[in-house]
Amino acid sequence: MDAALELLGHGGIEALTVRGIATRANVAPMGIYNHFAGKMGIYEARWIEGFDRLTASMELAQTTINLRDDVIDCGRRYRNFALANPSHYRLMFMDDIRDFTPSPVAAAASGRAFQIVVNRVERAQAAHVFPNSRAIDIAQGIWAAVHGYVSLELLCVNFASDAHDAYDSLLGAVFDGFASRGSNAKD
Repeated sequence: MDAALELLGHGGIEALTVRGIATRANVAPMGIYNHFAGKMGIYEARWIEGFDRLTASMELAQTTINLRDDVIDCGRRYRNFALANPSHYRLMFMDDIRDFTPSPVAAAASGRAFQIVVNRVERAQAAHVFPNSRAIDIAQGIWAAVHGYVSLELLCVNFASDAHDAYDSLLGAVFDGFASRGSNAKD
């Protein structure tokens, strides 16, 4: 699995072949098929591992009485994960893997990470900060904004004078934007 991640980091998804993985790991290609059912099995194992790591990182986000700071902290942890694990992040979110469909186990791994954001939104809704919309829809909007920034940053398309400050500003603006919708929402 480490060999697969190294190949992804150096050569992108095109480098992820059974022969390449086997050569890098110093094992016979049949070993890949026997243990992982081929490269898709390795891909899925790394994908699950990535989402498990992302979930663990976001679970450490603070939970205080300041909902805004808590959402921003969760977003920072998302970005920190991506910057510390760029190969995993690209594998999870940015690479187009032809013929890959996550298994129910893999889908559940990604769902656990997303559920952390949903839980934060529900907490804000309970405090009447966010609108009385579907929490999953608000969480998807937050996730999309965060993912967009992080993806551009990983692709070296970030022109902000200070990437950290710009990211924090984005997180604050997203929170404030949803919060302002909540103050105008009708029950």
